[in-house]
Amino acid sequence: MMNNERFRELALKADERAGTTGENHYVIDDEWGLELISHDELMDGIYAATPRNAILYTARGY
Repeated sequence: MMNNERFRELALKADERAGTTGENHYVIDDEWGLELISHDELMDGIYAATPRNAILYTARGY
């Protein structure tokens, strides 16, 4: 079950980082729970295999 407080916290951090870096950031729900990752992390490494339906929130970079 998803922790709504943790989700809100990560969504706010995603918005902040996206605004600062200009890069999209995502809140995902994977086998380790809720995670905040950048676009580069989503495209590389361990998160490259993350199912797209695991993305719960997208903060668009500017």
